[in-house]
Amino acid sequence: MTLKKQELQKLLILIKRGFLLFKSNMAINITSIVTIITALYIFFIFFVLSYSVDNFFGKLVNVQNIRGYITDSAPQDKINALIKRLSSLKSVGEVKFYKSKDSYEYLKKSYMSEKYLELLPEEFFPSFIEVTLKSSYQEIKFVKEIEGELMKSDIINITSFGEKWLLNFLSIKVGLKIFVMILTALLSISIGSVIYNTINLKLFKFKDEIKIYSLVGATRSFIITPFVVASIIEMTVSFLMAFVLQFITFYFIRHFFLDKLGVVFLLSPSMYIVLSIFFIMTLISVIASILSVLSFLDKNLGAIGE
Repeated sequence: MTLKKQELQKLLILIKRGFLLFKSNMAINITSIVTIITALYIFFIFFVLSYSVDNFFGKLVNVQNIRGYITDSAPQDKINALIKRLSSLKSVGEVKFYKSKDSYEYLKKSYMSEKYLELLPEEFFPSFIEVTLKSSYQEIKFVKEIEGELMKSDIINITSFGEKWLLNFLSIKVGLKIFVMILTALLSISIGSVIYNTINLKLFKFKDEIKIYSLVGATRSFIITPFVVASIIEMTVSFLMAFVLQFITFYFIRHFFLDKLGVVFLLSPSMYIVLSIFFIMTLISVIASILSVLSFLDKNLGAIGE
């Protein structure tokens, strides 16, 4: 038998021992799983709400256009040159020039108070250039870029794109992201702590068996691997159950409340995000289980070969 086959067989045996370890300690595992499910369920609830709110505000801060109001004495050739320069920007989809008369007609179409507007002379309305951004560039940094280009020209008085409320919404978006990061960090610490202590309980149960393994020359990896496998199984079961529970929760909220009100607000994160969270949580469980076993071996059995 080749060395590779021997190593593969050894790995399969250790994985099998991990499954048996998980099965034989079901009483301890159930307590741990319920704790992890609760923590993950709470995390998923807050995460989905934050994700939905972030998506909602993301749409609000997607600026479609920005205006540059033109001075009264601006010559047409300078206006044309500015339009040409703006049109060459990769973020710009369309550039339109509105004369005073065009501005007047624009407002008449946009507002209900047509009779009031008809009392005002066309000359009262300013000329402006309206820059429409491409759909993939409707973000504040590209708006600022266009604003800078507009303000470089001496024929532009002022620009407008609702900056104040945009910045307010952006502050909320940033706040939500910080909140989710803190929540994820706290969840990681709590789950890591639960798994670390659970593995410790299992180790004390198998203390005599582990001593025998150490006496016959078992390596640390031989002892650690089954516990790592057991912790991965525990995390997988907990994660799936927590995910299903939050899915059912939000399904009922959508079906019995939001859909009846005609509100489309709650969004489920993409599978990529869900798998990323699962990978992070699994990595934490692996690290916690390794640290727990190493700590136990150092305290109780002394040096064991790597």
